[in-house]
Order: sequence, then structure tokens, then C-alpha cells
Amino acid sequence: MLFIHQYPDWTNFRYLRSKIINPLCQVRFLQGLLQGKASFAASKELAESLSQKDFEALVRIDGRFEVPGVFKSAVRNYSLPMTEKRLLALHASLVPGGGHFRESGELYHSQILRGFKGVSSERIPREVAKFIQYFNEDSTDSVLKAAIVHFHFVTIRPFDSGNGALARLLSEMLLAQSENTSRCYYTFNETLLENKDSYFEALYKAQTSNGEITSWILWFLEKMQEALAKTSQKMTTQFEDTKQQLSISGIALSEREQKLVGQLRKNPKHPISSSEWASLAEISHDSALRDLNGLVQKKVLLKSNGRGRSTRYLLNK
Repeated sequence: MLFIHQYPDWTNFRYLRSKIINPLCQVRFLQGLLQGKASFAASKELAESLSQKDFEALVRIDGRFEVPGVFKSAVRNYSLPMTEKRLLALHASLVPGGGHFRESGELYHSQILRGFKGVSSERIPREVAKFIQYFNEDSTDSVLKAAIVHFHFVTIRPFDSGNGALARLLSEMLLAQSENTSRCYYTFNETLLENKDSYFEALYKAQTSNGEITSWILWFLEKMQEALAKTSQKMTTQFEDTKQQLSISGIALSEREQKLVGQLRKNPKHPISSSEWASLAEISHDSALRDLNGLVQKKVLLKSNGRGRSTRYLLNK
């Protein structure tokens, strides 16, 4: 039996676009829906809590329990280019004595993936260089690219251990890129952990193919949908509760006014200025001022004693 990396041009991955387009669009729709709900009803603390749970699941899949601090930093800095030096540093933070490619002349034998063997050690520098180029330069949709990068890296298996955790981290960086934010409101790696057996099965099936990886991409997108839908359902209740709270004394509020009040409810000790609201809502300063003064007139907000742009606004309790 040949493994995928034993075929010429194995990294020219093939997949049926007609089969993946609908699930990919569904993932993108759910991402947008969840981000919309989160911006209205979720807090920074919730995002941090979910992110911590997801990082813990990311390493626990391989039987690890400590999340390296640089993993979180890597996702926060998702827009920075990947380099070999950065990749080795990430590995060193995960594996004691790590930070170098495996040197065994034989193919690495993985117990987890039913005897799958990564590329031979002499090929590793060349294969990693190609991987880094793809990671940095390919213009494929970031969610689809996250699935391909995950598979590509774990198939090279450049290290003696820690390859799976790094593959998942690299995917997380691209998923953050896909939403243009490192603030995560769903736990994809927790879903992978819950489906650990089928996760390894899906990888192995594609790794023993001749370069056709549609089945892996579909599995990845399916689990993305599950993770997003699970969190979205939980947040719907919170979203409706927040909407109800924002119906203040029967006063009708526009969607943007509701978002403004929601922002102040999440940070009650931090009155907001017109310039801050303009930046958060991505509107002009004049529009921000109209929003704030309108809510003052409706007796929803109170104005501080400051003057001009130093004026701050807080909820009228």
C-alpha cells in the first residue's frame, strides 16, 4: 500500500469543488451568524473562556494537558507569516527538547494512525519549505485552506511527536484569519476531541489515497458546522435575553442603538465616548454623536460633565 506522499506531486491535492461548495458556504454562513450574535450578546470574558477550552482540547487529543502560552500568541498574531524558525519555536514550546525536525532515516511510524508513515527524514526540509510557502502565499478560502493545511502538515509529520497538535494550531490560525479576528466563540477542537476516532479515521482514509482528499475536507467542514451550530444554539438564548433587556421601558431602539446599549451593559464601569463608539460601530463621528445624543434624549443614557470629545456616556440606571 502506498501513502499519499509517495506519489509524485502529492501536494497538488485534488478535491471535488461541486461537493464541498455547499458545506463550505454553510460554514461561512454560520460563522457570520455567530459573530453577529456574539457582537450583540457575548462578552470578552466568554470569548476568553471558550478559547481556553478549545486550546485545552487541542492538546488533550494527543494526551497533553498543558497549553503553551505561545500557542495563544500564535493565534492572536494569525496574520504574521509562518517561517521555519517560528514553526520550530512552536514545537519547542510544546515538546521538551523539541524544536528540531526528526532525524531518523526511517519513516516515522504512528501508532495512532494505524501504521501511517510520514515522509522520510531526508525529505523533511524540502517538504516543510513547500508547506510554509503554501501556508503563506496560497489564496484559497481560509476555511478550506485550514482543512488542507491540517492534512498537509500531519501527513509530512516532520517531528517525532507533537505533529497533530501543531497541525490543529496551524488550522486555528487560518480559521482566525477567515473571520479576521482571534476572538473565538466556538470550540472546534473540542468537537474533534469528542469525535477523536472518526477524526483519525478520516485522516487515515485520505492519507492512503492517491491525492484525492474530498472525504477529508467534507469531514472537516461537517465538524466545523457542528461546532458552530452548537455554540450558536447556546448563544440564541443569551441573544434573546439580551434583546429583551434592551427593550427599556417600552422604548423602541434601532439595531445600532441596541448594540450600543449592549456594549455598555457588558462594560458598565466604562462609559463610552463618541470617538470610541464611532470606532466600534465603524461609523463617522457625526453619526456616533447622533446615536449617543438620541439615547440621551430617550433617557436611556446619561451624559458626563465633560465637554466636546471628552464627553462620556453611561447607562441611565
